[in-house]
Amino acid sequence: MKTKIFLLVLFLPILCFSQNYSKMVKPNSHYNYFTIYPFPPNTYDYTVFYKFSDTVMIDTLSCMKLMSSTDTSLTTWDFTGAYFYEDTINKKVYLHDGDTLGLIYDFSVDVGDTVFVYNPIEGGEMTMDFIVESIDSVFYDGKYHKAISLNHDYWIEGIGSHYGLLHPGSELVGLTRELVCFYIDMQFQYKNPDYSSCFYSGVGVDEKEQQTFFCEIRGGRVSVSSESKIDAIIVSNALGQIVKKVSVNDFQTSFDMSFLQNNLLFITCYFSNQTVLTKTVIPFEY
Repeated sequence: MKTKIFLLVLFLPILCFSQNYSKMVKPNSHYNYFTIYPFPPNTYDYTVFYKFSDTVMIDTLSCMKLMSSTDTSLTTWDFTGAYFYEDTINKKVYLHDGDTLGLIYDFSVDVGDTVFVYNPIEGGEMTMDFIVESIDSVFYDGKYHKAISLNHDYWIEGIGSHYGLLHPGSELVGLTRELVCFYIDMQFQYKNPDYSSCFYSGVGVDEKEQQTFFCEIRGGRVSVSSESKIDAIIVSNALGQIVKKVSVNDFQTSFDMSFLQNNLLFITCYFSNQTVLTKTVIPFEY
């Protein structure tokens, strides 16, 4: 009897995600990807945000645009040139470049299967063979989701690739892209275990601005410090609503933000010279 119970517990997550498929292409999801771009003699690293937006009919397919941003305030978004179509019945995701449709995800696979991926945006004329090496599960948004380890990639049902939404079938060499955090309705849901933070401050900020102030999050408290004297700090959420005001009149301060656990927030510092307004994005994870 103990053996039967152990086997039931072991395979319960697999049974759950095999019955309830979670859509990947949805308008309320946001992604943070860490990108490393070598441009000799320098190497640049920064965060790129992605989201799906605007339903578009291409032929008879209902597709969504994939948008990207390197703007810390998430107000400026650019179209990537990719339209995503999801077949929820067969658990497959396709990428359309406006002319050509290609399969880039197949979440119906089993161990040993081969997925023939064609990426019309980044793959040229090549079709890449992805072999499923193992299947596990990842828990987020209140339930287990299928996690697929392939010979060249790692996919999570409802999220996509660890190595870039546009990565499957890509021929780009030297560019590193990795998912760090995933949000639904701006609520933190999943973090890549290989990374300690969701955000890297090189996003959309020049070198001078990066030195303006520093934030550290520990135990639900935010610590802010700067080489310039800070008059006040305003914290706002992704909707632009002010959730906290802090009077500082010092070079450093700390305050409690545990009441907004797992929210994507904006920290804005107002400095004594009244000429500098600096923003950064801090995803909270506790």
